[in-house]
Amino acid sequence: MVNLRPAPDPRFSDFRTIRSPRVFKAYRYLQPEFADDFRRGRIYIGTMESFSALEDAQADPLDSGAQLNIDAHIKDPSDPRLATLAQVGFNLTRGYDVHFTNCSVHYAATGHALCMSLVPDNPAFLKEGKTAVFEIADTEKFGILLTQAGGGCLSFRMSGGPVYYENRISSLNQGLIHADPFKKDPKFAHEKEIRLFWDTADAVSPVIVSAPLAAALIKQVR
Repeated sequence: MVNLRPAPDPRFSDFRTIRSPRVFKAYRYLQPEFADDFRRGRIYIGTMESFSALEDAQADPLDSGAQLNIDAHIKDPSDPRLATLAQVGFNLTRGYDVHFTNCSVHYAATGHALCMSLVPDNPAFLKEGKTAVFEIADTEKFGILLTQAGGGCLSFRMSGGPVYYENRISSLNQGLIHADPFKKDPKFAHEKEIRLFWDTADAVSPVIVSAPLAAALIKQVR
């Protein structure tokens, strides 16, 4: 099995044209030792890559991304599957008698994200020891304040909304599934997640943003 991360391609990131920040009340779950910082508006913002590398029950290697499984024999230069292969980095310009066996390509959106839930008593997070729960009254305003306070650490291309749960794996014959930071595998549907996402062209590192004005939108409920 081969796992690749091709360079970001706008065809994989069409979410920017269909989703914009909207007003939702949301709940942020944290381990108790991080509650004081969050309450004061000192906000840790992770990345899509860091989420996909988690090792707990929330681990999702395809978070924000998708996987294309390839088992094929390509020998015809007019094979329509060549266009799909080119999109994920396989440019077969010389000779077409090529066999792909048990090969998979993983591609993903890149950027910063803040993940929350739409419900205040979600056992999916509580059982992970995240027992400090904060209500965020207006996620759109919260995201704007974080962006302004980020001092350039966060992209100004911010989007937000609920996560939708759909199959993230396709075959070469089925074609590509677009990478989307608001799509996850159905097995995570119990999380009822909502997130803010700051789109970047390349991979980034997590940041801590000090946004005391955003603290006015936070209320601890547990």
